[in-house]
Amino acid sequence: MTQDALAELYFRGDHAAARCLFEFVDDEVALHMPGGAQRNRLTTIDWWPYMATLLDNHDIGGFEFDVIQKGTANHTRAFIDAKTNASLPAISAALNQGATLRIFGVSRFEPNCAQQLRLLREVLKREAFVNLYITPAQCPGLKLHYDLEDSVAVQVRGEKVWKLYGQANPRYPRELAPFTSQTEPKQIVHMRAGDVLFVPSGVVHTVETRDSISQHVTFGIHVSRTATRLSALLDEFTASEEALRRPLRTDETVSSEQLASWAGRFQEWLVRR
Repeated sequence: MTQDALAELYFRGDHAAARCLFEFVDDEVALHMPGGAQRNRLTTIDWWPYMATLLDNHDIGGFEFDVIQKGTANHTRAFIDAKTNASLPAISAALNQGATLRIFGVSRFEPNCAQQLRLLREVLKREAFVNLYITPAQCPGLKLHYDLEDSVAVQVRGEKVWKLYGQANPRYPRELAPFTSQTEPKQIVHMRAGDVLFVPSGVVHTVETRDSISQHVTFGIHVSRTATRLSALLDEFTASEEALRRPLRTDETVSSEQLASWAGRFQEWLVRR
């Protein structure tokens, strides 16, 4: 039943499309679902007046937002007042000059958003978060980048164009690293209000608005990796192996033979586990 709810919220009830949340489909291609969120209550909210009120009331702290200018996220110190409260006039001025406002963890401020975040965590059995992006017309968001999480972007108001370039190099990155891309995008997706876009972890992309202010909500869903699970098991194994935990000093080395011996013991431990 809960899987049905996710399909209804983001994929217009299309269970085949919703498979991307649960299993490997195509890690190079984002899935665009026009009108996927038309029955999602998040699309009924005009987020900017609501966020402006919260900012003006000092309900959003200095570490709960940032401002993206010319493609780069800037420290919030330029947008807080002498009492370290968020400065609505400074943020509004930045938006008027083409900046993007990003609110982290926006589920704290909106019950429908919080309910959907809980649902994603419960059904997918993975950690997740949700951020809000507000971008003026004819302006870019973040410069070319990729995320380490799977993303479900819900276009609430306005229009945005996503340019997607496929997986970063090396593929399936475990941490963010600098990169450049001079190739043509593999996909160009025009997002309109009510549309949903699923972007797999590691897919390089950039986003810009069209003729009106854009508001979109992105759910970031943490991914599990075989290497991460193997690392967790190795930590469990070394809990009872003092020699493996001992710090190595400057002139100490570990030979390939020693490592191979430990790898064999680790394999035996896995079989017995």
